[in-house]
Amino acid sequence: MIKLVTFTDHNMTVSANRCAESAMKHGADGYSIWTPNDLSPEFRETMSDVLKHERGAGFYCWKPYIVHREMCRLKDGDTLVFESTAIALYLTDRFPQNGIGPVVGDAKRGAYVSWLSYYAGVMEPAWMSAYMKWEIPRGTASWVKADEVLEFVNATLQQGPYILGDKFSAVDILIGTTFKMFLGSPLLEKTDLLEGYVNRIISRPAYARAQARENG
Repeated sequence: MIKLVTFTDHNMTVSANRCAESAMKHGADGYSIWTPNDLSPEFRETMSDVLKHERGAGFYCWKPYIVHREMCRLKDGDTLVFESTAIALYLTDRFPQNGIGPVVGDAKRGAYVSWLSYYAGVMEPAWMSAYMKWEIPRGTASWVKADEVLEFVNATLQQGPYILGDKFSAVDILIGTTFKMFLGSPLLEKTDLLEGYVNRIISRPAYARAQARENG
């Protein structure tokens, strides 16, 4: 069984419904749309300071909550694909003809899956730590400070227009659209290098089509 699971607040209800319709059209067997009202009172109270932010309906802090509860609903034979990086890998492997994810055997496959892992395992917690002003326990945490992440990203983008070099990939969708949200904020300084990178991502026709569908 293939099931879409997503989350929306009042700002993204139309987009979530369209996402569900698209999933059903392209082979999903069902879907589940979570809202803030589906979160427990205890969770809403604990994460109240984060949930009030519009970006990611609370910087996506709800993801582990709904993933864990959806896992409890799994039946024998079901498979749960969650986290944006895993979804990106699943889709680019499922539809290799689109050419935005190096397949097994491609010389850039190793870099591709490494960057997907780096995005989820290092970049996201680094920026969340910066936002929450958490001290990172060096030596035990698997991530680093946000400025160290930026050093690595900047060095990578100085060698080519995209994360994997000359060719656009799903890694750029994740990183580029995230940078678009935060660029120029206290969390991400606007530089010519990063602004140019973000502009390359959002100037793609596919991005324009996706935005047009989302905005009606």
